[in-house]
Formats: sequence, structure tokens, C-alpha cells
Amino acid sequence: MYSLHFDSKNSKEHFGTVDPKTGKFSSLAILPGVQSVTVGTSSLDPDKGEYYFKAKSIFLTVDLNNGSVLKTASNPDNFIFSQER
Repeated sequence: MYSLHFDSKNSKEHFGTVDPKTGKFSSLAILPGVQSVTVGTSSLDPDKGEYYFKAKSIFLTVDLNNGSVLKTASNPDNFIFSQER
């Protein structure tokens, strides 16, 4: 299970894993410059090994294996999410 975790003591956003039995978070990487993660905007692609989410005014793609940021894309504040079916 993957998750984002904000370390309020050090003001750092982490990407990592959560042990489903214990609930313990293990950081894979600190995500530099990431602030104000938008709740409900994350998605996972296990085939590509990528995790996607929105933080303030950017979209990020993170590598599931090591937590490195693979891609970023700017997002205007008024962007509306839509889902095609």
C-alpha cells in the first residue's frame, strides 16, 4: 500500500509504503517542494509502476519503486477534474 505523509516537524512531504497490518509508514523518498497535497486526487498505475497526485498547482508522477519524481505538470487553480467513460 502506498501513501503520502506530511512530516509537520520538518515540513517535508514523503512518499512511501504503509504496512496494512501495523499501519506503520515507511518513507521511500522526500518529495522536494511539494506542499498542500489535494485530497482525493491520487491514482495508482501498477502496470507502469507509477503514482499520480495533485499538489497545490502541480500534478506529479512518482516512481513506485524508489519514490523519485518522474514527471511534473503545471495546473491552473481553476482546473476541473473530469473522468471519461
